[in-house]
Amino acid sequence: MQTNPTSALSNFMWANMVYPKAKHRGLTIAVQRVATIDDFLACSGANIRERSGEAFYRPGDDVISLPNFAAFKSAAHFYSTTFHELGQSYR
Repeated sequence: MQTNPTSALSNFMWANMVYPKAKHRGLTIAVQRVATIDDFLACSGANIRERSGEAFYRPGDDVISLPNFAAFKSAAHFYSTTFHELGQSYR
């Protein structure tokens, strides 16, 4: 079985964070925002807006819309969704 390099990197990053954590299904997950990742997203130049509702990229306005951080199960879910939508904006 081959390992997905992106998945392996993601697992490594989340497993080695030194931020407040919580237990979920026996795994330790980050539950608060990560300043380094937020800074990276701010430097991306993308217009990212957190609101209620669903996550989507709207090409007409060049806007990434996301639910509020608190609506996600964990920081990993929030950032995974954010980077997915960021990738959509570069098509």
